[in-house]
Parts: sequence; C-alpha cells; structure tokens
Amino acid sequence: MKKNDFEDYICRYFCAYYLAGKKEDEACQAALVVDELVRRGRLSTGEFPCGSFMIPPAVHDPQLDAAVCADCPFRAADCDFQAVPPIPDSPPCGGYRLLAMLMQHHALTAADLPAATHG
Repeated sequence: MKKNDFEDYICRYFCAYYLAGKKEDEACQAALVVDELVRRGRLSTGEFPCGSFMIPPAVHDPQLDAAVCADCPFRAADCDFQAVPPIPDSPPCGGYRLLAMLMQHHALTAADLPAATHG
C-alpha cells in the first residue's frame, strides 16, 4: 500500500487531507483504485478536472462505500467521512471525491470498481 507518483495527480489536487511535503507511506484505498484504473488504461488523467478542489464535496455513495471504503486502511481509525457515529461536514479523501465525480459524469461505472479493488 505504498504511495507512488499518483500523489501528483490525485492527492495534491483532490484531497483535503493531503499535506505537501509530508511523507506518508500508506495511501487511501480510493487513491489506489484510481491509480489501478489509470494503470489499466480504464481512466486517463486527462479526464480529471483541472485545478485544485474543482470537484464539489462528495456525499456518501453506497457503491463507493462498499467497493472502496470497506478495504481502506484509514477507515477504522482515521477516516472522519466514514466515522461511526458520523462526523458532520467531514470531507472524503481525494480519491473518493474523484471517483464520485467520474461516476456522476459517467466516465466510470460501478462495474469498474470491483475489478480495480480486487485486481
């Protein structure tokens, strides 16, 4: 679960929790899913919106919650978005925001997610 160069095209632009210059070894599951979809050629970084935080905040999507968040290493202790009980106004990670936007714009479907999370 090590970060690779996806930090430059996911975390830096879409994640409210990203801190430039801070080295974290672990990555959220959503960023790993996006990275896998890019590496498989299912997504192109050219499809991503330009500019920092151009994506509106995501609301819970049951498909993403099940396919992505269920396996995330941050869910149990560090994810305010998936906290139980919920923490009001907590944003999801950048990968989740990006996946939600791509699904809203039909650039990605729920059928793409299980292959990415288990492939």
